[in-house]
Amino acid sequence: MTKKTDRVSREALKLTLKRYANEYTKLKRYYIPAFIMPGIGSILALFAPTLVVSSMLTHFQKFGSIDQQSLLRYIAIFSLIWFSGEMLWRASEWFNSRGQTKSMQNLYLEALDELLLQDISFFNNSFAGSLTKRALDYARNFEDFTDKIGKNLINLVVIFIFSFIILWQFSPWISLALVFCFIVTFRGSLYFLKKRMPVVLERNRAGNKAAGTLADIIANIFTVKMFGKEKYEHEKYAKDINHFTKLQLESRRIWNEKHDMFISPMYVLTNAIGLTLAVYFGQRYGIESAAIFVSFNYFGRISKSLWELGPLYQQLERQISDAAEHVQAIMHPPLIQDIENAKKLITSTGKIQFKEVVFNYSDSNSSNLFDNFNLTINNGEKIGLIGHSGGGKSTITKLLLRLMDVNSGSILIDDQNIANITQSSLRNQISYVPQEPLLFHRTISENIKYGRSDALDGDIITASKHAHAHEFIEDLPNGYNTPVGERGVKLSGGQKQRIAIARAMLKDAPILVLDEATSALDSESETLIQDALWKLMEGRTTLVIAHRLSTIQKMDRIIVLDKGKIIEEGSHKELLAKNGVYTKLWKHQSGGFIEE
Repeated sequence: MTKKTDRVSREALKLTLKRYANEYTKLKRYYIPAFIMPGIGSILALFAPTLVVSSMLTHFQKFGSIDQQSLLRYIAIFSLIWFSGEMLWRASEWFNSRGQTKSMQNLYLEALDELLLQDISFFNNSFAGSLTKRALDYARNFEDFTDKIGKNLINLVVIFIFSFIILWQFSPWISLALVFCFIVTFRGSLYFLKKRMPVVLERNRAGNKAAGTLADIIANIFTVKMFGKEKYEHEKYAKDINHFTKLQLESRRIWNEKHDMFISPMYVLTNAIGLTLAVYFGQRYGIESAAIFVSFNYFGRISKSLWELGPLYQQLERQISDAAEHVQAIMHPPLIQDIENAKKLITSTGKIQFKEVVFNYSDSNSSNLFDNFNLTINNGEKIGLIGHSGGGKSTITKLLLRLMDVNSGSILIDDQNIANITQSSLRNQISYVPQEPLLFHRTISENIKYGRSDALDGDIITASKHAHAHEFIEDLPNGYNTPVGERGVKLSGGQKQRIAIARAMLKDAPILVLDEATSALDSESETLIQDALWKLMEGRTTLVIAHRLSTIQKMDRIIVLDKGKIIEEGSHKELLAKNGVYTKLWKHQSGGFIEE
């Protein structure tokens, strides 16, 4: 692992700890009692009763017997103290469960919000399964981490302080010996934990990669089946799992073979020192056997707790490092961000202007795709973009939607630079139908309603009728309440496209972008929907990308792009009259599509 990767990971760990601490601070009315009560409860239930028994033994040793009244008093005190400790534990659970429920709700939503802030390139370069696992682990691990902090770590500290004070009363030397053994044990554990940390971080990354591979296989299971690649995918996934398990084994080897081989002798040595000192000082100063019993009992209990400190730290480390994987993924700011005090887009006419736009893809070493590119689309004008693949058609729509930023120049909508307005207000003013519509794993109604969340059932049906989707929807067993499956897998390509068009119609935005919106339709479906699309275009600034020239021949203006440059523009008739590139494309189109 590189130093840079390790440094970023440590920054993510610190930030994750800070975020968890913020939850404790925000909900301190729950977490303060949840963290303190277990320690006090443990003292009352596990340590204080020993003092009662010691007192009872001293009484017996002094007087030779215990009268019934004294015995009942000892039993009552013993029971009351123990019961009080148990009640404090139960009360801490009440506070802890309520605090954790609220915090985990906050963290789940925080993780989603942070992902939603990322730009499209972030998701293009990440496994969906890996991002999902990281976001869920970020919130889930808070529960276990908090339990370990309150019920184990703070509990151990409180018990240690209490035992130290009691042992100090018996002999300061025993208390100091306990502290010495604790320091040696802790420093030894810390040494091995530091050696193990890089392996743990690498193991987590390997686990996330394996999760992403599995999600990718499941998402593309149809392709896997059609190509008979089950064995290939098994081997690919096995390779990721093997890498993960090797790192897991190395992590455990450092812990079990090195850390525990150091801790085990220290545990025995600590107890031996405690017993030796307790007996020595007991004999030297004539201390009663009951007091010797208490001192060794406490020393043994606390040394056992110190033994548990290593595994506890291991669990805390795993939980916080798993949670930090999400934080590390979103630490770098999105490439596309709203400027400070960005304003909302206010549309009046829907006029679009590309002014001196320069753009190239950041991952490309080639020259600019657009170099001082200019294009004006007037209010209500319907523009068709055509050209061979790589000409810049889809890039224009991505720049307009601000899924990417220009290198220089500007894009204006009604004289407002889209770089200075909020992304949400920009996209709310544009209805977009992509070449490959991806639907949510929800009902048809919910997918169409995504275009306008306050739409009524009648509005949804009207939009569906205009998109010629109502007919096939009504034929489905549950009609509009039919789930479409993941990414709309239960629908045909043409059906999905019509759902997407209905969604765009329902949105009713002043600017319309159709990116190969009819490419998945058969000829009959396309004929049915053309009239609906023209109705949708009325009064709207429209940008249509098409390989099927019949889709755009009625456009006000057709623009022919080649390598980011406008080489021809005009109406269908004007371009045919020029007998240029468009004419060649028209003559050589195959099945209505431009030949590449």
